[in-house]
Amino acid sequence: MLPAILETLGITELYPPQREALEPVERDASVLMSVPTAAGKSLVAYVALLRAATAGRRGIYLVPLRALAWEKLTELRDLAAAVLPGCRVGVSVGDYDRAHGLGRYDIVVATCERADSLLRNAPEWLPEVGCLVADEVHLLNDTHRGPTLEVALTRFRALNPDLQVVALSATVSNADEIAAWLGAELVASDFRPVPLRRALCLDTRLEWEDGETATLPQPGAPGLVTQALPEQTLLFVGTRRSAEAQARKLATAVRATLTGAADRALTTLADELAQGGEEATRVDEALAKLLRSGVAYHHAGLSHRQPSEVERGFRDRALKVLVATPTLAAGVNLPARRVVVRDLSRWDETLQAHGPLPVLEVLQMLGRAGRPGYDTQGEGVLVVKDLSHRDDADERYLNGEPEPVRSKLGSEPALRMHLLAAVVGGLATDREALHAFLGQTLFGAQGELWRTQHRLNRVLDFLEAERLIEMAGAGSGEFITADQLGRESFAATEFGRRVAQLYIDPLSGVLMRQAL
Repeated sequence: MLPAILETLGITELYPPQREALEPVERDASVLMSVPTAAGKSLVAYVALLRAATAGRRGIYLVPLRALAWEKLTELRDLAAAVLPGCRVGVSVGDYDRAHGLGRYDIVVATCERADSLLRNAPEWLPEVGCLVADEVHLLNDTHRGPTLEVALTRFRALNPDLQVVALSATVSNADEIAAWLGAELVASDFRPVPLRRALCLDTRLEWEDGETATLPQPGAPGLVTQALPEQTLLFVGTRRSAEAQARKLATAVRATLTGAADRALTTLADELAQGGEEATRVDEALAKLLRSGVAYHHAGLSHRQPSEVERGFRDRALKVLVATPTLAAGVNLPARRVVVRDLSRWDETLQAHGPLPVLEVLQMLGRAGRPGYDTQGEGVLVVKDLSHRDDADERYLNGEPEPVRSKLGSEPALRMHLLAAVVGGLATDREALHAFLGQTLFGAQGELWRTQHRLNRVLDFLEAERLIEMAGAGSGEFITADQLGRESFAATEFGRRVAQLYIDPLSGVLMRQAL
């Protein structure tokens, strides 16, 4: 299997982390790869999934974003057609699938949310899953996506104790702890196929880590883009609106550098975007206009077709500048010679203030710099506002350690969602079973369960008070024997089952019921 895959992909030599990770994969052992971007993690995932399909086991490839799901679907289908023609690959991302038909596929690419929804609805083929790939598993640390990924991993492992888990991650400081929780062998490395050179930019001054300096033609991001032309630049900004505005500001300068061949390629791409849909929208027209100038923007507000066209133009090297929000850093394969991070802070809802971006997230963005096969080195630049900001960025991002991955399952919104699902799914029929289930999560492995008992009790009280679950025993006022103390039994109501199946926050379900 491996020689055929390598031949199909045109790979003549494996990177050191790939060789190390493939050894446990071929023993059907679980593995966590904690290595930088572009170090070849996808190959290990593809080998594991196709080996499982060859052995008659199903595979699931978990990804954080829809855009990444479609990218992996295309790559896996092409690879399977070449090395395992009978292998069927499908996708499940919410808007473009029919969940009841997924049983006919050998490999399913799914977002974490769709996988969690599948577990709630429990199709009969789920116990046949023998290999689970979790891409960008460091997103366990993400407040929004992390709890869903964590619970999905926990439930799949409980469903099949012999499950092979292949977890792919950026470099994190506690990778050994995550590997131990997953029962996986750790492959950790700082290997990069293309060396990364990093710098700070203050006004028109560019300061490289090695001490070299340069003066830019313009301050900040525009100067960094102009200096790099005709090489490609990937520019990260904080918001969708900023991405669109910055792309428009760069269009004139970039267009002036286009050659005839690039101009023709971009015109074709723009025409296809404008004419590809049933009816051209204002977004299609705005993007098409920018594409003709060699610039585009990329964010989660675009339709499926729009970012696909933009990504194709960038991979074909026709697009010179892509302005994106940080969501693009979560796995989509779009490397560039130079990566610029313009905005190093964003709004924190918890603090109700702007706070610095996590180190891990910034390193992920910088990791996109350097195209294997094209560049001898990548360039990653952070834009800073003043001298104090420069010193902070240098200490935090260029010389600091990435944050450890910590479970985010303990927040009340996450507990509401996933405790109700555990009761509905029969995983938590009483308090003892609930604790046993939570003990299998990263939340439990990191000792958070006993430190947050008050929050757990508050969520259970909410679910009972709003008639999402029914409780019998110690919490209900009924007479109980001493050995039953603290072991209330739980059962979902019809309302609770429907809320869980619809995959909405129980609080939202309660508000909808009140409105009705």
